[in-house]
Amino acid sequence: MDRPGLSHELLRMRRDRGGQGDGGGWSEATAVIRMDAVDATDCDLIGRFHEQCRQQLCGGRARQLVVDLGNVERVDTKLVACLVSVLRQAAASRVRVEMVLSSAIHELTSLCRLDGLFDRSLREGRAA
Repeated sequence: MDRPGLSHELLRMRRDRGGQGDGGGWSEATAVIRMDAVDATDCDLIGRFHEQCRQQLCGGRARQLVVDLGNVERVDTKLVACLVSVLRQAAASRVRVEMVLSSAIHELTSLCRLDGLFDRSLREGRAA
């Protein structure tokens, strides 16, 4: 069971192949991990967040992981290091990652000169 501050969903995306294949069956799953906490400086929270991401990347069936950190207002480099680790694990597992980062996280990754690492997976603001 999730503790306060984190939520996890497993979604299935429908294929849209214009009638090809099996007629529009279910495609590979997308896992969504959302940090609802405004303050993301707590080591325990970051550890639980990293573990949820790791479980989806290493043992989950998801081929895409959406990491929603759009609500986070207070952040430090522990979370940035965690995000770098998630991106590395995703690359090794061949899982596509999309990140929704708050402006606070975006500013910190820019300050650490890591914004280029997140460019391909970044959406600023809140997930739809």
